[in-house]
Amino acid sequence: MARICSVCGKKADTMLQSGNVVGSAVICWDCYLKIKHFSKQKVFETPEALEENEAIVMQELQDNQFPESVIEEYRKYYAMKKNPVLASGEDPVMITTTPEFSGYQIREYKGLVSGEVVIGTGILSGMEAGVADMFGSEASAYGEKIDAAESVAARRAYREACRKGGNAIVGAKLDLELFARDLICVMVSGTAVLIEKENEEQK
Repeated sequence: MARICSVCGKKADTMLQSGNVVGSAVICWDCYLKIKHFSKQKVFETPEALEENEAIVMQELQDNQFPESVIEEYRKYYAMKKNPVLASGEDPVMITTTPEFSGYQIREYKGLVSGEVVIGTGILSGMEAGVADMFGSEASAYGEKIDAAESVAARRAYREACRKGGNAIVGAKLDLELFARDLICVMVSGTAVLIEKENEEQK
């Protein structure tokens, strides 16, 4: 069954490209082209680069009069990028790309931690990527798998931080490495820390 674009209401699936999905929002290719600086698969080297990209994309969404419900899904997406692991049926964990948590003090540094996931893209994903490369569109199957693997890798890194006596990870970084044509390694790494919530006297 064809998906309907959350922005313009037109069909978001065709024979040559799939609709781009951001949270619960489906974006057709025509509407997606209006967000020139957005890419679900982009890896940001620094928190500042992520925030700069977010500001540009949010302005593009406003300029092109995207519905508020769709803009909210993009806000959630960038929140996930800043804090890769959020509650998903489990207790939320503390992971951030920045060197500290607002409202918390770092009491101890516990060392480097990482979590890795190797995913197979599968033959259908590979075919879609080939079509995407040919026509300049995004391979949504790849993006969805990488998003899921990122969450698992981040949670594994957090479990390692807990084993070292920490309760959070700062300076988190996402790395992708292509092992073979159909194998991608997704790794989340950072510094395990023991943090404590600030009280009013400390502030």
